[in-house]
Amino acid sequence: MGNWYVDNAAVGLSSGVDWTNAWTELDQIGWGSVQAGDTIYISGGSVSKTYLTKCNAGKGGSLGLEIKIYPGVDPGHDGLVIVDRSDGSQGSISTNAFFLRDHMIVDGYAGTSSIVKRFKAQVCSAAVYADTRDNVHVSGVETYDTDTYPAIRLTRCTNSSIEYCKTRLAKHGSLALTGAGAALGTKTVRYNDIESDAYDGISIDSGTDCYGNFAAHVTSETASHPDGIVCQGGNNRVYLNSVQGFNQQIYIDGFSEAGASYVYSNICFRGTGGVDLVDYKGIVIDGEVYEIDVYVYNNTIIDHGINVTRRIGTLTIKNNILDTGMNVSGIIGTPTYDIDYNWYVAADSFNWQGSSYNNFTDWQTNSGQDANSFEGDPDFNDPASFEYWVKSSSGSLNKGIALVSPFDVALADEATFPEPGTETRPQGPAFDLGAYEKVGPPISVTINNLKIQGVL
Repeated sequence: MGNWYVDNAAVGLSSGVDWTNAWTELDQIGWGSVQAGDTIYISGGSVSKTYLTKCNAGKGGSLGLEIKIYPGVDPGHDGLVIVDRSDGSQGSISTNAFFLRDHMIVDGYAGTSSIVKRFKAQVCSAAVYADTRDNVHVSGVETYDTDTYPAIRLTRCTNSSIEYCKTRLAKHGSLALTGAGAALGTKTVRYNDIESDAYDGISIDSGTDCYGNFAAHVTSETASHPDGIVCQGGNNRVYLNSVQGFNQQIYIDGFSEAGASYVYSNICFRGTGGVDLVDYKGIVIDGEVYEIDVYVYNNTIIDHGINVTRRIGTLTIKNNILDTGMNVSGIIGTPTYDIDYNWYVAADSFNWQGSSYNNFTDWQTNSGQDANSFEGDPDFNDPASFEYWVKSSSGSLNKGIALVSPFDVALADEATFPEPGTETRPQGPAFDLGAYEKVGPPISVTINNLKIQGVL
């Protein structure tokens, strides 16, 4: 396994064998020399360096011998690597920064535990692009001013991941890891910090664990009907995310295949930007083409509730805090419903199979659901500051029904995104409702001079 080098200030033989003789641009990499398992280092200078061409991978690696593309790690080369494609057209898919093949890794952390992203791609169609590939992994990449395609676009890719990335001025969506038919847990989108100006925040199809992300829609446009996290297939788990300002915050859509999706411990709210409230929806579940099974646990949805329509097999909704109500209409088939142990803040907007109800009692009576659910003020910590964990006085504490792992993970109070702090449920006698789990105040008991400390 060898190392190769790119440095636009090199004045040697351009053979790529060391920094002195480095290839001088990304389109000058000698892919005929690169072998599976090799690492290509790109110089960021002492502070930063800018490259104007794309890294168009001429070959891929193999399983366990991935080709890695890293920023430089040696002194004088460990600055920020900027790939600027402003000389091309953002309307062309060729105007990307990295075009990847099978078994490749692009890592702005250079395989280290660093928290400083040292790859930045700007003014391009897609910063990172791969199509119909296997085992492609992108991490530690920052993007700025992308258009025509999602900022990081892995289309029809299997066994792949996008993590610890950051997008800004994403004009056509932020992240896409698509491809139907994948088994649960074979793809990952996690701990990303994304802001989308139009279109979707995170797009996935099937087999994806999507967690710990921060996703915000930062403009008021609605023409692109932006979704925060959209799943167009089955076998997905969406959890521990903060989603704000999108038309549909989390959209579970049976468009590309049938299957089960699990949505739990997410916080969704409008925020300071985003779409107008008239267009705003919380969680939308739509069996558009295929029948889907959906399980929605312990989410906190502010400014809206849950909409369900078309082809649904099994629908389970439990332990959530919903600002308004629920709309279950236009259903095709005879689903199995299990909706209970939820908390409704306003409880004034319900629809069951085409009939509307504006109070909680009528909803319970006519739907036959939510027998053990609640309505009222859950006593959020500070809604004006978007602090939607509840106070220790909240009636929503210890009101949930127990769920098995992995659905026993919760957001910790004061969790920040991406990569939020978590707690394990329950911390009290029962699950709390909503995305957060309250840890009791410290206690101290002394028995026969033996001091015992813990939490309630």
